[in-house]
Amino acid sequence: MMNSHTHCRHQTTPLRSRMEQLCLRQQLLKQYIRQQLLKQYIRQQLLKQYIRQPLLKQYIHQQLLKQYIGQQLLKQYIRQQLLKQYIRQQLLKQDIRQPLLKQDIRQ
Repeated sequence: MMNSHTHCRHQTTPLRSRMEQLCLRQQLLKQYIRQQLLKQYIRQQLLKQYIRQPLLKQYIHQQLLKQYIGQQLLKQYIRQQLLKQYIRQQLLKQDIRQPLLKQDIRQ
């Protein structure tokens, strides 16, 4: 299946030269494999980073949301306490006024 040119070249090529060529091919192949492995490693690292970024954003968003909800709950609690205080004051005023009103009515 080899053409005559290749066949002739093999016959005229000394063994040492063929061994050197094979050695060079082997080194080039090793270098190519290392490059491919390095590319694959870099892709994996970039993918991990790409996956982590949205997760980090999501985590930060959740923390901010928790903080916001906490603030809203605190505001609501403060409003409730102020409303209770206001109602107590109004009831207290009413309790103070009622005996005075009763006295006014009796007179």
